[in-house]
Amino acid sequence: MKRAAGFFLAMTLFGGARLGFAQQGDVAAAEHLFKEALALMEKGDYEHACPRLAESHKLDSGIGTLLYLGDCQEKLGKLATAWATFREAADAARRAGQAEREKIGRTRADALESKLSRLVIEVPDSVSREGLVVRRDDLTVGSVLWNTGVPIDPGTYKIEATAPGKVPFSKSVVIEPGSATTTVTLSPLEDVKVEPPPKPKPEPVKLPPPPPPPLPRPKPKGIGPLGIVGIAAGGAGLLTMGASLGVGLMARARFDEAASFCDATYCDREGVAIRKDAKDLAGVGTAIFVPGAVLTAAGTALFIVSLATRGPSDAAPKASATLTFGPGGIFARGSF
Repeated sequence: MKRAAGFFLAMTLFGGARLGFAQQGDVAAAEHLFKEALALMEKGDYEHACPRLAESHKLDSGIGTLLYLGDCQEKLGKLATAWATFREAADAARRAGQAEREKIGRTRADALESKLSRLVIEVPDSVSREGLVVRRDDLTVGSVLWNTGVPIDPGTYKIEATAPGKVPFSKSVVIEPGSATTTVTLSPLEDVKVEPPPKPKPEPVKLPPPPPPPLPRPKPKGIGPLGIVGIAAGGAGLLTMGASLGVGLMARARFDEAASFCDATYCDREGVAIRKDAKDLAGVGTAIFVPGAVLTAAGTALFIVSLATRGPSDAAPKASATLTFGPGGIFARGSF
């Protein structure tokens, strides 16, 4: 606090704190902020005093304000910023012809010179290229500041380097209080890996639509050969069965003739012969009945199959068969 009081006394002796080299901005607001800052500095609250001094200087620039601001920044430990502020105040005082204030500013700046921390951002020739941009936090570092020790306040900083077509470089560095110099060397920037564009997917092959299923072949109309064969076989079977029936009737009649030559227990020779003829006729009737039945069944089946495999035909004649019994035997009549 003795040092601060001595500084304030010196400022008072050399013409007052608010004597500036230019009058601009909101003077009333600047004066208000300046007084608040002095009160805070008296209490040792430099963290809140420094922003008020900086804003006061923006509103109404003054050499005295700069000198107080530099002192406030030094108290916060921002030696590099305070060093730059004192030099700015000394230059402003020189231009304004205020020799005493110029001396104060340069004396304070020179006293801080040996205490400054410095940062060297080393950019090797292998890294330097057109389009290279180096940043310290959000501040762009111009190429004239590469490879040289620049005063910097203690703290943690992020150093970045970018270039077209290159992978960005990034590194954090901690600046300790004191007069040490910290060097950050940029590594060669790697080329950005360009992923080849994805191969276009082949267009799906459009297969032609399958051909429509063939139209069912129309069934031939009429009964067809198979039906004719069925009708013929059935007709032959019916005729055979009819003949078997006729032979059976003849056998019955012959058996009835033997009644006059036989009684309940005995037949004479003539009766025996007649009955034998009747039995022979019955055997013949039975023998021809079985093939007739088979032919009739087979003919019926063939006719049904023919109707199932062929379409109806209005023009096709309908087959019919008729059996007729007459005095001379059994007669079959059919139409095809």
